[in-house]
Amino acid sequence: MAEENKKEASFTQGPIFGLIVRFALPVLVFLVLQAAYGAVDLLVVGQFGDVAIISGRRDLRLPETR
Repeated sequence: MAEENKKEASFTQGPIFGLIVRFALPVLVFLVLQAAYGAVDLLVVGQFGDVAIISGRRDLRLPETR
């Protein structure tokens, strides 16, 4: 049988900076996607509602501007 090439990430041997970056990249991608989702959601809700809906409060009373 062919020998499988398994590369193990060891935090106890060798340089650690590359391993930390490799483990952190998926988290960073997720955070960017989550922030983009929140921004788009706010824009869409802002088109259909008022400030009280965007803030998540029904009883929000803001002074009227003239």
